[in-house]
Amino acid sequence: MTEKSRSDRKICDKCGAKNELDSRYCENCGQLFTNTEPINTSSQADDSNANDEHTVSNVIYCPNCGNENDKNNIFCFKCGACLDKKKGVKKDNDNPLKPLLIVILFTVIFLGLLLGFLHYKNIQISKEPYSTTWLFADTNTHISASYNDDYDVINIDLTIDEIIEPWQIEEIGSNITEIKIICKTYDGLKKEFNFKDITLNSGEKIKGRYTEENATLKDFVMVKSLLQGEVTISYSQPLEMDNQKRLKLKRAHYERKEEQRRAKEAADALDALGGLMLFNAMF
Repeated sequence: MTEKSRSDRKICDKCGAKNELDSRYCENCGQLFTNTEPINTSSQADDSNANDEHTVSNVIYCPNCGNENDKNNIFCFKCGACLDKKKGVKKDNDNPLKPLLIVILFTVIFLGLLLGFLHYKNIQISKEPYSTTWLFADTNTHISASYNDDYDVINIDLTIDEIIEPWQIEEIGSNITEIKIICKTYDGLKKEFNFKDITLNSGEKIKGRYTEENATLKDFVMVKSLLQGEVTISYSQPLEMDNQKRLKLKRAHYERKEEQRRAKEAADALDALGGLMLFNAMF
């Protein structure tokens, strides 16, 4: 920096420090000068005693604008940037609350991610299939429910551990109209699931499916709640969950068949006898 005459200096209104004529900011306190006119407050003696204070060793460069400043300057006289952080005014990034704000920010982000994960996990758990087994009399009945959110469909599958025998098909045919599962939650909600047009196959278990379309995840959660409550079953005979009762129905079926066979034999015998008597009468 070139040496200027010390006779004419800018005097800071705030701290009283002397500054260069071309200074925009006070070199001591950083105050912005509003009066651009120099103020003469020094004597000729001050000017004659001045020496070369601005040698290379006494010069520091502003980190903001690169302008030369006296090493004793606290603020750059050109741009007002702080040259000595220890003596200068604290900047915004020196705010003691900044670390606390950073901690709060990361805490909020972490809690947001945690809540989002828990919400996602809860949805995934809600979508998980449900399966349970009920014992009606002495026959196990398996009920499973699943939800397809691609098609908004709830499927409930029913399997009754009763092996169908030929006599049952002879009684009611190869299919039955429906089997009902009646559900009631512990808070009083009721609903029936009707398994219709169930095909019966000799030597196989009884199986059926109930489908509910246009269903939501909330509906599926309710279905699972219903299946976890009080569940009863309604069906047509000769289906029977109690093995002893089923055996009675079986005996009754074969007794009827035996009676029908005997009746048919008697009828056939009467027809044969009647035919013989007619033949004798003719000859």
